[in-house]
Amino acid sequence: MIRTRLARRFWLRKLILAMLLVSAGAVFAHRGFVYYPGQVERAQRYADWISYFEQSQTRELLPGEKARFDLLNREFETHIGPPITMPSRLDEITQIILCALFCGVAFFMLANLLQFGRQRIEFEEDTGTLYLPGKVTIQHQRMKSIEVIGYKDLRLARLDYQGSGSPSDSQSTKLDGWIHDGLNEIIDAIHSRLHPESAADSSAAVGCDVPDGDGESPTTTA
Repeated sequence: MIRTRLARRFWLRKLILAMLLVSAGAVFAHRGFVYYPGQVERAQRYADWISYFEQSQTRELLPGEKARFDLLNREFETHIGPPITMPSRLDEITQIILCALFCGVAFFMLANLLQFGRQRIEFEEDTGTLYLPGKVTIQHQRMKSIEVIGYKDLRLARLDYQGSGSPSDSQSTKLDGWIHDGLNEIIDAIHSRLHPESAADSSAAVGCDVPDGDGESPTTTA
């Protein structure tokens, strides 16, 4: 019995990408829930400081107003630059929406990763039966063809098989060696069963020189 497991290259890549999305969502959350409200409060304090300053030019401020004006004066008396204006409410809403979007995508990726982590593909070599996630069982007699694309030590295959209904009911499934470790062996085993002639050819192609009767290797003369 050949069993697969989730490939480290797959879940590690997904996990890093999800962490990056969560980090971006945290930045947008800080800007939407902390930075922009703080800017609103600062703009309001600046507007109060300007108002108290203008009133102080025409009348004497009340004790409470004067205390408030002195407090604001210590904050803004060294302010150099354009006036502090009230930030747009639309910018704050945009940051919150981006935070929800990035965190939602990250949550979806993590949920998808957990789903893949629970999946197992098994192949019984004696009977040629393939067990797929979702309690899908494909017997060797129902397998029609397999198309394999190989890249180094990875395999990507499409398996065509007869459905559970009429004989003309044809279905297909994808076997991705990038996602599951151990799937390459299953793909090779199924390919050998469906195409025994190619397996025989590959075995015949691997050999060694047969020595002559005197025990010496054959030589070629020009």
